Amino acid sequence: VPVRGWVRLRYALTVPGTVNVPEA
Repeated sequence: VPVRGWVRLRYALTVPGTVNVPEA
């Protein structure tokens, strides 16, 4: 799993209810 994937996952888990997850 790429680091970017983890960042996106972490962001999504940190901000519940967020649909648009930045592809940083």
